[in-house]
Amino acid sequence: MHSEHIPDDGGVESLAARCDAGDIYLFRFARMSAAEVMYRRAVALDPDSLVANERLAYLLGQSARSWEATEFLLARVRQSVRARGTYLSYLC
Repeated sequence: MHSEHIPDDGGVESLAARCDAGDIYLFRFARMSAAEVMYRRAVALDPDSLVANERLAYLLGQSARSWEATEFLLARVRQSVRARGTYLSYLC
């Protein structure tokens, strides 16, 4: 796979490409360590990314590294709470 050609420019496309590459490594090739690298790079690009945090937490949980997954699960929860707060502010 040519994931080394994905730019780390912080754009939406590079974040999505990192998550997609991680998915391919994990679900198609069962290469958990390569998938982890992609997901961690995606989280580094955007620490608030719901998808990147969720995927990394899932992978760590599947790797019997649940304690490490906690950080990324909490990031996902915080993101959901912020989104819900923004939504509720539009209603009031």
